[in-house]
Amino acid sequence: MLIFSAILLTVNLAPLNADTTEFLNNQTQPTPDLMLVVEQHITDLDLGSAKEILLAALDSDPNDPEVNFLLGLIFSITEPERASGYLDKAASLEDAFYIDAHSMINTLQISGFSEEEAYSLIQIGQTLGGMEKWNLAIIAFSEAVADDPEYAEAWAYLGMSQIQLGQDASDALQTALLLNPQSLSANVFYAQFLASEDRPSEGLPYIHAALEIDPDNTSLIYEAGLYNAEMGNLLEAFSYYEEAVLKNPDEYESWYQLANFCLNYEYQIEQIGLPAARQSLLISPNDSNALILLGRAYSQLGNPFLGEKLLLQALQLDPESINALYYLGIINISLGELTEARSYLQQVLTLSNNENLRVQVQNIIDTYLP
Repeated sequence: MLIFSAILLTVNLAPLNADTTEFLNNQTQPTPDLMLVVEQHITDLDLGSAKEILLAALDSDPNDPEVNFLLGLIFSITEPERASGYLDKAASLEDAFYIDAHSMINTLQISGFSEEEAYSLIQIGQTLGGMEKWNLAIIAFSEAVADDPEYAEAWAYLGMSQIQLGQDASDALQTALLLNPQSLSANVFYAQFLASEDRPSEGLPYIHAALEIDPDNTSLIYEAGLYNAEMGNLLEAFSYYEEAVLKNPDEYESWYQLANFCLNYEYQIEQIGLPAARQSLLISPNDSNALILLGRAYSQLGNPFLGEKLLLQALQLDPESINALYYLGIINISLGELTEARSYLQQVLTLSNNENLRVQVQNIIDTYLP
């Protein structure tokens, strides 16, 4: 058996400690402070304490949708047979939980047919990741590794969750590749990890390996284009985006990706980027992202007024579109409409959870909108 340097996460299912018990005894109903304590226990891999707090909170208010939802997610990992009741109740109590709750219920129903616990845990972890619940997803993937330490996909998804949480994923992903060099997930995730470390040239061979495994996967073709673009190989990058368009000439995504590449890297915007953006809008005329793309193209070609018009149309379709608000802010700065620009960018700060974007926007405000 292989000996791995990656350290498995250990989930603590022990009873509550004294400090947590005292905190809980002082709560008459779920509060933001209580939920913060629960989230901290999850981050600390202490699902036992998290469950105890949530169960006690339900004694005070059985109809709290957030508590039911989070408890259902935790039980999805530890006791799947108990999860659906809490998830279904959360969905019935509040519409905001309906889609995610039923997504997990469906996953539990499907994974229940598998006799392989590690496989089921990966499916559960993937569903949690789809909800951006990475602090829970990493526990599910770690439990999958613990159940079957020679299962490459478990290690690959553990590494992927570590990337999402800003942790070092190298051990987990290298272990996955050792176990199965032909694992599509392991190759793709390791490439993404290297790219996140500003090492796209090292990641590109793994994208190429993934393309050899699945040559018709257009998502991998886009990845190969992106890695080459990040390395400054724009002609090589263009060839990949062109390949995707030739493979899928009637698909919105292939034209969108080509146009987005041209705009992001200022590569033949007028000759290629603008026509590609128009084509994406023709294929999907009510798509706000297509309107944003075309608005950006016209703005970068020196027509900010038409660009603004298209971005405002996108905002009508999606009033909380962070991209539309961001580019409207940028265009209004260029037009000297500073009050309007500040309003759009402040909305980005309000709506966005992306810390890097928030820092960037705040720097723009500080620099151009004093």
